[in-house]
Amino acid sequence: MNYIALLLLAGFSSVDRNAAFHIMLSRPLVLSTIIGLLFGNVYLCFLSGLLIELFGNIDVPVGTKISKDDTFMAYSMGILVSFGIIQTLSDYLLGLLLVIIFVFPVTYVDMLTRKWNQHMLDKYLKYRIYKSPFGILIKGITVAFLKGVVLYNIFCLIAAFILVRIEDYLSIQGEITAYIFLIASFLAGYLIRFLSFKSVYKYIIFSSGLLLGWLVI
Repeated sequence: MNYIALLLLAGFSSVDRNAAFHIMLSRPLVLSTIIGLLFGNVYLCFLSGLLIELFGNIDVPVGTKISKDDTFMAYSMGILVSFGIIQTLSDYLLGLLLVIIFVFPVTYVDMLTRKWNQHMLDKYLKYRIYKSPFGILIKGITVAFLKGVVLYNIFCLIAAFILVRIEDYLSIQGEITAYIFLIASFLAGYLIRFLSFKSVYKYIIFSSGLLLGWLVI
């Protein structure tokens, strides 16, 4: 039942973020904590969601700008922590790096679905292909739900597979330097948000620094 609840949580959190409800279920802090309640690791999932909330400071949504899908990040990291795939801080840094990479295709799909929603609305206004706009709303909610169920879980599984394969080859141990690097990386991420260029370059800079720091550790 927990796994069914997890799939429903992925779908409804995506709907909450992109289409309807807007009851803050999609916020990283809330979503990660719920995953922790489902699988018995509330404290670490809570901390994971809190860190991802801070990480979201890099990409500030202004106007029609689509911010990176931190709901997916929280969902993936919550699962990686709850299922014991992430056990040390170094694991967390590497897992976060993988999730950052996969957040781009997830966000790109979000952009495509928004364009599709706009296209459906334009067709409705021009041709009146629906008797009411509720048909468009239902389709938009359904697509958002499927996006969460399918994409969130597929990319989470890929990240988990890569992380486990790397752990098979490397002995990753958490040290005090990892804590120092984690604090520095999030402080750097907060400063990067104020730079006036595309967010994709900000994420590349941030991820490159994260990867370099992990290699050093």
